[in-house]
Amino acid sequence: MHNQSTMNMDKPYLLAEMTHETECVLAILRTVNQVDDPHTKSYLIDAAELIGSELLKKLEHNERIEDGE
Repeated sequence: MHNQSTMNMDKPYLLAEMTHETECVLAILRTVNQVDDPHTKSYLIDAAELIGSELLKKLEHNERIEDGE
């Protein structure tokens, strides 16, 4: 029997999910320069980087599926 993570490897990530993540990154980028506290600014930048990295992995995963890998 397949576990959940194995089953998801065969399916493309949903466009709505990736759109939401893109909106989150853009929202962070639009506000980060308005934040004065360096700790908070660093946290926001780290969050945007993490979300962006995960989004890129999902896009690459979808591309591999489209290419038939």
